[in-house]
Amino acid sequence: MNFQQPIGSSEWAGLFLRIPLGTFFTLASLMKIQNVDAFIETVKDFGLFQNEHLITTIGFIFPWLELIIGVLMILGLWTNLCCIAAMVILGSIIYAYGLLPPSVPFNKDLILFFVVVALMFTGAGKFSIDHYKFKN
Repeated sequence: MNFQQPIGSSEWAGLFLRIPLGTFFTLASLMKIQNVDAFIETVKDFGLFQNEHLITTIGFIFPWLELIIGVLMILGLWTNLCCIAAMVILGSIIYAYGLLPPSVPFNKDLILFFVVVALMFTGAGKFSIDHYKFKN
């Protein structure tokens, strides 16, 4: 075994990035959708917004947007658009909690942000709807 060479084809990279990311976004959204009122309170507690209507709107839209991103990411459909939306969501979470939130040794959202960036560089991969729908 040569430790300086990749162990497999890079065609799999997009799949190995998309599935956990999409699963994370899907599960996170389902938890928020099940208890929207608690999520709206969380948004309110951040203190970033003062307008009650805006807080409620964000509280309702955010989980559904996460669900759409997660499902599309798993399927590998419109991957770059999903990545941009995921970067905005993760960036807003990082902003709200800070780069290094207290009480945790690392920021999982920062790690996920860079995984999304890596997915943008690798592309959706061969095993995606994007590959079959938009291949040249």
